[in-house]
Amino acid sequence: MKYIEITKDEAARLLSSEGAVLLDVRTPEEFSLYRVEGKRVVNVPLNSLEERADELRGYNIILCICRTNRRSREAARILSRLGFENVYVVVDGVLGWLGLEPQ
Repeated sequence: MKYIEITKDEAARLLSSEGAVLLDVRTPEEFSLYRVEGKRVVNVPLNSLEERADELRGYNIILCICRTNRRSREAARILSRLGFENVYVVVDGVLGWLGLEPQ
């Protein structure tokens, strides 16, 4: 599947681009505990991504993120299969972005 893995620093640079979004695919409960703040951050849980994918059609850069990486990689595969281009996985995950240790 077509996606590129990038660091949080690369993701932050891309997120400043017009049409970019940080797609957090964790559950709403996880999202409410800690998250990357910003107006271009959306939460679409992995288990509803296929049915809600049309909500992302207006973005030309999608940066997938989750707690560590498993779900964000799966999200990137799904989006690529659905025809999205410029899909990235933030390899540091939310924990890395926020400087938190995995628990």
